[in-house]
Amino acid sequence: PYNYTWSINGNNYYTKDVNVSFSASGSYTIELTVRDAADYSVDTSMSETVNSDPVVSASSNVTSADVNYPIEFSSSPSGGTGPYSYSWALNGNVISTSQDFSYSFSTSGSYTLTV
Repeated sequence: PYNYTWSINGNNYYTKDVNVSFSASGSYTIELTVRDAADYSVDTSMSETVNSDPVVSASSNVTSADVNYPIEFSSSPSGGTGPYSYSWALNGNVISTSQDFSYSFSTSGSYTLTV
């Protein structure tokens, strides 16, 4: 049988397989030592990069407009790893998959867009 020693972020694990979650973005070194019954061992290491979660801010060129007036919407993503994909939704229906777009509302009211 083999004995496994994983060294990850200052913690040791002694199983064949390990599942670890990192709480912060950054670069992490993962080391593994496998030892057999004759006390021979082999070491290997790898580096994992954990990216931050993406964040997006959204804006429009106006906060109020007449019916059928084109409103310009824009988004500014950061964090994560680009390129980014976009999905703007109105009442659960996707109305654009672009970073920035123009939209005209056909009826008056108050609306909430999500990106």
